[in-house]
Amino acid sequence: MTQPALARVDVSFVVPPLLDVTHVADDEIVHIGATPIAQYPTADITMRRHVMVQLAEAGGLTGVHIAERFQVTPVYLSLLRGRMRTQGSAGLAAQRRGPKGSMKVTGALAKRVRALRQTGLSYRAIATAVGQVSHQTVRRILDAEPSQIPLPVELASASAGAEDPSAPTPTPVETRAGAIEPTPAVAGPSRYAGAMLLHVALTQLRVWQVFAERGAQVGRSALSVAQVIGMVAWGFALRLGSIEGFKTALARDFGVLLGLPAAPCVQTLRTRLGALAESVAPDAILRALLAACVRLEPVWEGAYYVDGHFSPYAGQAPVAKGWNAKRRLAEPGHTDVYVHDATGRALYFLNRPLNDSLVKVLPDLVREIRAVAPDQRVILVFDRGGYSGAGFRALTDAGIGFLTYLKGRKARRRFPSDRFGQRWWALDDPAGIGKRQRHVYRVYERGTRIRGAGLVRTVVVEDDEGQIPVLTNCADLPAAKAVHLLRLRWRQENSFKYLSTHFGIEQIIQYGVTTTTDRRLVDNPTRARVQTQLDEARAARVFGEADVGQAVMAGASARTAAPTATRRAARVIEARIARLEHRLTQTPTKVPVTSLPQRPRKRATLKSDRHDLVTAIKLATYNAERLLARRFFRHYQDPRDWLTIFRSLLQLPGVLRQEADGTIAVLLQAPDQPRIHRALVAFLADINDGHPRMFGTGPALRFEVQDEPPRLN
Repeated sequence: MTQPALARVDVSFVVPPLLDVTHVADDEIVHIGATPIAQYPTADITMRRHVMVQLAEAGGLTGVHIAERFQVTPVYLSLLRGRMRTQGSAGLAAQRRGPKGSMKVTGALAKRVRALRQTGLSYRAIATAVGQVSHQTVRRILDAEPSQIPLPVELASASAGAEDPSAPTPTPVETRAGAIEPTPAVAGPSRYAGAMLLHVALTQLRVWQVFAERGAQVGRSALSVAQVIGMVAWGFALRLGSIEGFKTALARDFGVLLGLPAAPCVQTLRTRLGALAESVAPDAILRALLAACVRLEPVWEGAYYVDGHFSPYAGQAPVAKGWNAKRRLAEPGHTDVYVHDATGRALYFLNRPLNDSLVKVLPDLVREIRAVAPDQRVILVFDRGGYSGAGFRALTDAGIGFLTYLKGRKARRRFPSDRFGQRWWALDDPAGIGKRQRHVYRVYERGTRIRGAGLVRTVVVEDDEGQIPVLTNCADLPAAKAVHLLRLRWRQENSFKYLSTHFGIEQIIQYGVTTTTDRRLVDNPTRARVQTQLDEARAARVFGEADVGQAVMAGASARTAAPTATRRAARVIEARIARLEHRLTQTPTKVPVTSLPQRPRKRATLKSDRHDLVTAIKLATYNAERLLARRFFRHYQDPRDWLTIFRSLLQLPGVLRQEADGTIAVLLQAPDQPRIHRALVAFLADINDGHPRMFGTGPALRFEVQDEPPRLN
């Protein structure tokens, strides 16, 4: 083909141009292939809309592809194209949202509001004095310039120097993920100032570093990764109940914890969480957090407590069923398998959307534990859900100890009381709360032969409620210690109750599903019907023979007790039993679920990336809370209500101010009770000795107790 002929060939449909949108400094650059076609400031929404619409109208690129590159929805792009056709370029101009009339907030009004605030009036008092706006609008006016927000008169002495205009402006903090943390807007009072303490423990658990090292991103947003994680953490730490419940928090007071003028709305948080879940692998995050927990505090006695927790599903998708122990029935949902230690820390969890048995999950957990504790002796403690002879043999061959209960008919056997002897084990509370105590048990040791595992050591413990056989493969473990380690498993149950009540670990978070063809083998319903008919026929034979026997015992002859009709009916029953037994042997036990009528041919699996990520943040927050609470107990020393008192400290109001050197001073309201006040002062001094920082690498933090209560609006 000649060169002129080649020039006339249209090959644009063969290799579609590659569209790419990049950010350089404060500009956005659009490329088609290697050729830049547009450059405009990121804040110029109107120009951005024009470029999107022109690309869509020019053809060659699908609307879905353009929307994906510009991180908008295809519906939004279609809406812009419609505006362009009907209104022209004016339809793409960015307009302010809300009412289109004249603004109530003018420069003169804002100046008057600030002047009234200087006198110490509250937001409501200022709104009443002005008479044109609400107290929420007054708050927004003052939030627009955080550096000019004065504190109430009664706190002016405590906040002296916080509004000094000559103070240096803190420089942005570069995170390891590459995102710039915005300069914190921390001036002013906050109802949630006590929750700033979580910055300390979350940094110790390396939460911020774990996400940063794995390149976590939240998409095109002014929020940083740490702020998105922090919003989830503080929302549940403040007992807001669910992500949807975050809307009940005071936006400005909540935003102060994150270094923002106001907390973002719930929809923004959901969008950013979706982007965050797509940028990292939740299992890698969980594995890194497990390593951080074990590195910070090794697992006591190497005892890892394993149990499953069921989360019910109320949607319409054909999700697999699991056993809900709370309601004592099988219902749709998924099971999360958690790993705790004896102190109550939640170390790790695995999501099992198909509700696999605990026996199938144990090998995966062993690999994860061995990866972070290769040299430590490991003892898995679980309930009867993990009972399996083959599983016991596999754990023993891998050098893993186990503790569980004996199951089945052998577990119901009872032994004479004279075989039991007293054994004891003295230990300190693993959590450091209780005093050293000697635990005495009446035990009897023997061996139990289990199919697939051979002879397994059994420690039978006797108490007022009866005898409980305990299985273990740890030959060198004292009998009393083995029993006590298994009884500490109830701390995991208490942790489940706490996590369910305060952190909502049963929440689904996302309702998306992945649907596949169901190819499972299920119980054959035909065989069940044949078995029922066979049981009925056998019962009829037994009743017929019983009637004949009663007649004979009453004095009737054999002919009179079993007349011809009775013998004929007996022969019919016998023939029916023979036919049913033959049919039962020819009927398969399992059949493909697709061969059954009126059965769903599809099987849905819940998408779990966002759920796993949020649950990982919840567990990290729970561990951070307990870590701080145990440090607080060193100064409080009352095992009866130490955790309740500490939870109340996270709700303390206070004032945040920024010092001349960039340090953020957190002034907490003093508790009413002198004993709690003294413990809090000592606890905060202990915290300050560690030189805490916001988000681990942000401005330095200093915690103090102020005697004057903050004035909150």
